[in-house]
Amino acid sequence: MRGLFPASNATSAALFRMAIRNLRIENNHIHHICEGVLSDNGAIYLLGVQPGTVVRGNHIHDVTAADYGSAFAIHFARELIVRHNVSARVGDSFVGVGRSEGKIAANLMHNLFLGPAKALYSAAYRGDIRDAVHTDANVIGFPPDAVPPCTHPDWRKDVPHRITLAQWRKAGHDRHSLVTPISARETATTFILPKNSPALAAGFRPYDWSVCGPRPGHRS
Repeated sequence: MRGLFPASNATSAALFRMAIRNLRIENNHIHHICEGVLSDNGAIYLLGVQPGTVVRGNHIHDVTAADYGSAFAIHFARELIVRHNVSARVGDSFVGVGRSEGKIAANLMHNLFLGPAKALYSAAYRGDIRDAVHTDANVIGFPPDAVPPCTHPDWRKDVPHRITLAQWRKAGHDRHSLVTPISARETATTFILPKNSPALAAGFRPYDWSVCGPRPGHRS
């Protein structure tokens, strides 16, 4: 799955347990979704156990759910690899895990997160976000004193509602992640970091999103 260029629809797939594996979801430009109307969704919705699946090089921005949604919505997944993606202006959270079953749903490394956002990572109705994902070596593009918390719903009594960055790191996550504001040039079709960007020095690898969309000779 690559090269998609949707303007206003979420990328989602109903992937049932053990039915699909080794997917590559890469080099997509996904933007302006939900539009304040839809909820319980993601720009990339990863549903079900998908052994060997890698999500990389995607440019996601302007996710405006009516209630809650994420750049990456993860449900019933295990050990996904999520790397080298840009997520900006996601509204609710960069990564949302609907249900954690005591297994690592996703490994997130070398991603670039740009605000605003209400939460860095979030979990919904079961499990603890601290046990649901492994995160490190990302670029969190916020001032250190303005990083959004990791969250659980207010109605839950079994987990903290807000987890600060310091508490998140104490739990073993994002210990080597860079936390600093990031400057970039964003156009209608691509996202460009300056050559001296600290994000590049930290290991983030940008893709060429200007080539997203239908390719010459492609037959649907």
